[in-house]
Amino acid sequence: HITAPDEEGLDCLDQCLDTLPPDDREIAIAYYEFSGRERIENRKRLAEKFSLSANALRIRALRLRTLLKECVDECLARAGGR
Repeated sequence: HITAPDEEGLDCLDQCLDTLPPDDREIAIAYYEFSGRERIENRKRLAEKFSLSANALRIRALRLRTLLKECVDECLARAGGR
């Protein structure tokens, strides 16, 4: 279940994104942009840019998402937010 992030959550997400290497940061952000046909085309371009298969891109994006979730959860716990 996903809830809308509050300001504290967004601050933590920004901090966590800043810890990623530039390529990983770009993938983590761009992979979840758009919807429908635009999303498909965007992911094709992203995979091509990073010389990855569609499956490898998906796996990398999911790993980054997990890493970011753990980082945000830790950040919020330190801040007493959740």
